[in-house]
Amino acid sequence: MAVSDAPLVSIGVLCYNTGKYVVESLDCIKRQNYPNVELIIIDDCSTDEVSVSYIKDWLDQNQDLGYKTYVNFRQKNEGVHAGLNEILDKSTGKYLAFISDDLWSDDKLIKQVDHLEKLGEDYALYYGKMLSIDKDSQLLKEEKHQHYFPSDSELPKGDVFAHCINNFSFWIQSCTMRLDLLKKINFKFNENYISEDWHLILGIARNYKIYGDSNVSAYYRWLENSITRQLWQEKNMHNIYFSQFDMIFSFLNHSKNNSLDNLVITKKLMNLLLGINCYNYTIKLTLLRKYFLLVSKSKNKRYLIERFSQILKTMYR
Repeated sequence: MAVSDAPLVSIGVLCYNTGKYVVESLDCIKRQNYPNVELIIIDDCSTDEVSVSYIKDWLDQNQDLGYKTYVNFRQKNEGVHAGLNEILDKSTGKYLAFISDDLWSDDKLIKQVDHLEKLGEDYALYYGKMLSIDKDSQLLKEEKHQHYFPSDSELPKGDVFAHCINNFSFWIQSCTMRLDLLKKINFKFNENYISEDWHLILGIARNYKIYGDSNVSAYYRWLENSITRQLWQEKNMHNIYFSQFDMIFSFLNHSKNNSLDNLVITKKLMNLLLGINCYNYTIKLTLLRKYFLLVSKSKNKRYLIERFSQILKTMYR
């Protein structure tokens, strides 16, 4: 791709107490050597006393990059979803990419943009594999850290909606996406859906094609004290499953679904309910309500009714 032909890429950087890692991520953007960048940085009222100063210092030291830049140092913490939506609202590029305290491969942008330009408007998103790194940016090789991307697997591509219902295959750090197509479907991150990456992927996959590249494009940073790690604890899993239920339920009977899509969704929703640990009355009641809601809306009622006994076992195991 010639420099003069490089379309504008909006890069959203969401920061909350990321400290030195935000500098590593910004340096990672700089190493892309992509000639047409719009940088959108949202600091969600960091309290670590260093994140904001790191961002300001980096911007002062890199004014010669010529990036079009929007920065919001929030005075109140508004959460991940609000930050992501602000990035969506402020982005004006043809393409959009996200990063936080993670890293990209040095050729991520140029490669993914180039491929998207060639694929045309049927494809709204291009993604690659993502490996895991520790606090010192060293690769984590244990199997538990690589379960999303088996080394010998070819990544799904094309019409992958049904696959994405059953498999959360990639995170937004590994992607570049068509911003105009995202805005065409009026996508917004919903604060009620904990799995915001999955919600984005489902929204895109339901409406457009997606291309998966088996090369590594990003590195996810595992931090034991991160918000994500704190959220995904056993005591919170019922909230996560109920949130995922509501998220996937929103795609049931979508106008673009065929009968197989609706069956795949129904089965996934049922599996989510059966995976919930009902350790108190409130959780049991919520599970039962969601089950009957699913029965009322799904076109696969027989399948669901035949599994009511499994719901009862789940409630009282």
